[in-house]
Amino acid sequence: IFLGIEVKAATGKPSELQLYTINEIRQAGGIAFVLYPKDFEKFKTLVRTIKRYQNKDYSNLWELGVINETI
Repeated sequence: IFLGIEVKAATGKPSELQLYTINEIRQAGGIAFVLYPKDFEKFKTLVRTIKRYQNKDYSNLWELGVINETI
């Protein structure tokens, strides 16, 4: 699995290039998102989930609510 994380400060905003890259990673089957400080606990849940389900299909983690667009 490929995991791309763009870390931002609480008031930070991703650039158009960063958003494009996130989309490309997702289209290729990876997981990518912008991570804000308020979402760090969700990020830790994601890491634990990936570790627990090694070698599985991660493409539906968004739909399962493990992660979402705001993480």
